[in-house]
Amino acid sequence: MSNAAPSFSLRLGRLARPHGLQGGLRLQLFRTRPQRALDHQAKKIKTQVELEFPDGRTEAHRFTRIRWQGPGQAIVHFAGIDDRDAAEALVTAYVDVDPHRASEALVDEVD
Repeated sequence: MSNAAPSFSLRLGRLARPHGLQGGLRLQLFRTRPQRALDHQAKKIKTQVELEFPDGRTEAHRFTRIRWQGPGQAIVHFAGIDDRDAAEALVTAYVDVDPHRASEALVDEVD
């Protein structure tokens, strides 16, 4: 019997690069619903995500804000990531979410 944490089974995308000076990151989305019009308004979404880094380590983080940039891209902010240096440390990580616990606003935009 395993005491492993619940599986985050929906891979949203990969953190590509920092965006701005206040800890934002550009998220390259792997799955989107192009038939839905993505608005460009920032949404406050408090969804728990797991970041998986190329070296295999994982970290739990929580979205605080997401702004859709159109098909395939979004700008995301995480709790506790407040400057460009902190954001830089997360670049290349994959973003996984549990679709059963995620905000409807987030899951609605991904397949």
